[in-house]
Amino acid sequence: MSILQRHKKSEEAGFKTFVKSLETTPEEKRKIIFKTGLSEDPLYMKAARENMLTLDVISMFSEDDLATLIQNTPNAPAIFAKAFFSNLEVEDRVYQKVNRAFQKQYDEEKDLIGPSIKEGEREAARFKIFMIVRKLQEEKKIALEWKFPEKAILVGKEHNLDHGKWQNNYDDGSIESEGPLVDFKKHGKWTFYHQNGNKLAEGGFHNGKKTGLWTFWYETGKKLASGSYVNDLRDGAWKEFNEDGVEQVDYKLGKIKSRKKIL
Repeated sequence: MSILQRHKKSEEAGFKTFVKSLETTPEEKRKIIFKTGLSEDPLYMKAARENMLTLDVISMFSEDDLATLIQNTPNAPAIFAKAFFSNLEVEDRVYQKVNRAFQKQYDEEKDLIGPSIKEGEREAARFKIFMIVRKLQEEKKIALEWKFPEKAILVGKEHNLDHGKWQNNYDDGSIESEGPLVDFKKHGKWTFYHQNGNKLAEGGFHNGKKTGLWTFWYETGKKLASGSYVNDLRDGAWKEFNEDGVEQVDYKLGKIKSRKKIL
């Protein structure tokens, strides 16, 4: 059973657990989880990304919610100074919403930290804030709501379907995914879309399992990855595209055998 299938069994509770685990996973490992998850269920992973906490999200909190977060964060000035270090635009939005006493303490902590802070310290501070935010959310002490995907995505099942082509839509009416069903299972070419209309993923299914060539794209339209599936598992040479260039990742029935940069 895959990691997404385990979480889908618990529906909303599983979705929340998955998102919260992503929020406190180191960046490199999180990238691997996202690449794997996108190949399994692009729409579920897109919903997860949209619900994830970031410092930018926190900077949009109201003054009252920020005050509640600060009150519930031990040694808040030091934690915030480490978390927001060098993220000037986001830091400024938070700074303008807190009281002068906290601003003074924050500035003092920044002076103590200096330029020598390590990424591990910054990451640990971010994770601490994210965990406290989720606790306050569950206790309904801040105005933060989950944006759950529709039931069919949440549990990984299609509802009210008929044979032939099926189309799923976002709330605004734009197409989320489309493709044929045979015996109520995906069979043939399926296309998934970002909400802006750009393709998210495209490839074939056989009896509900991914097969043959698949391609994935970022929301901007740039290619994310491409390669082949065998019985729902990545197999053979895949190309993965990121800001640093192109990597070739060789798979054998879902397991990575080698990885090398080619461009």
